Amino acid sequence: MKLFIGIEFQPEILDKLYSLQNKLREKVRTARFPARENLHLTLQFLGQTPEEAVEAIKHSLKTVALGNRPFALSFGAELGYFGPAGQVRVVWLGMKDDFSVLLELQKNILFLIITFCLFEVLISLIALPDK
Repeated sequence: MKLFIGIEFQPEILDKLYSLQNKLREKVRTARFPARENLHLTLQFLGQTPEEAVEAIKHSLKTVALGNRPFALSFGAELGYFGPAGQVRVVWLGMKDDFSVLLELQKNILFLIITFCLFEVLISLIALPDK
């Protein structure tokens, strides 16, 4: 199964993100929009992961999370995109804050991934468009 590690948002934040998403939906009708409950902040993409490793990873992530300091994030007003103009692939919302605590959490997660041998080093040679 393909997995990622992310941060879920509180309902009031999801409401604001969904509202922004609906404004974008009026302008971009051909895009796929993630469902409200699927909006999240991705910290690490794990990719294909053996199902038997999932419970151990979840347990380890709880330990990592408990060892991290609490933090708050704020959304910026900046909207951006990935892909050349006319072929936009992703529209993103910028965030603002001191990311030092978030980066510490991500570093600890990366160490966890290496511990589970889920870290892959690769070179992408071709990226095909979605159909």
